[in-house]
Amino acid sequence: TNGKLYDRKAGSGNTQINTTTDWIRPVDFSPGAYEVKATRTGSNSLNGGSDTLGVWHVLSSTGDLEWWLSTTTGAKSCTLTIDVRHTDGSILDTGVYSLSCDATA
Repeated sequence: TNGKLYDRKAGSGNTQINTTTDWIRPVDFSPGAYEVKATRTGSNSLNGGSDTLGVWHVLSSTGDLEWWLSTTTGAKSCTLTIDVRHTDGSILDTGVYSLSCDATA
């Protein structure tokens, strides 16, 4: 909800991804007039702790949104399409993100 994208790795916390691509500028403004929706493609399901797919989340009321994969064996991947819209319904931007993980010893 702070207008930035993060890469989350087990055991190492969150790392901000490319600060030049913040979706809302300046990031200090409240994103309450915006909603976000994620749609998954691919055969691997997201982890049970991920936020709901296919519904619009009002950014001011949801806290941090997370969609993620993990595995203890082998590898998993999927693609998320993230749509950002103004609450009036007009989509402002769409991004496509590849998620992948693999089990390491």
